[in-house]
Amino acid sequence: MNNFQFLQKYLDLQNGVVYDQLTATKFAKLGYCQDDSSPFWNLALVNNPLTEDQLIEIENYFRLLDRKSTVYFESRENLKTLVNFLEQHGYEKTNEDSWMFYENTVPVQINSVSVKKIKTKEELKIFLQVFDACYQKNDPQNPYGELGDYLKKKNR
Repeated sequence: MNNFQFLQKYLDLQNGVVYDQLTATKFAKLGYCQDDSSPFWNLALVNNPLTEDQLIEIENYFRLLDRKSTVYFESRENLKTLVNFLEQHGYEKTNEDSWMFYENTVPVQINSVSVKKIKTKEELKIFLQVFDACYQKNDPQNPYGELGDYLKKKNR
């Protein structure tokens, strides 16, 4: 399985979870989320440079769904022309995912325990300070944002 096939399978696994609709064309897999208009959940996954007509088809698809056109692709040498093509058509890079693809190697296995249970209020305070320092709102490299509403609990 190559990296693009992996990304396609990842989208397929998210179908019905995040994506309400996945549409395959000859040049892209288009993902749409009805409840969230963010570019993370409304995108065209492509594996090759696009033609003018293909880009227009992507734009028309998302325009009908009241979404911005977002093109998602692997950072590869042979797709550098796609970057230039998209920039010439008014697109700009907003995010980059960090996938760890292992080419013909086995990932290093870590034998130590890397999860620590928080046992005290002081440890929780330290964890939240570190988390807030790492996950900042409006950081284009961080699609997860900040804890915010996750910390709120209902009064019973």
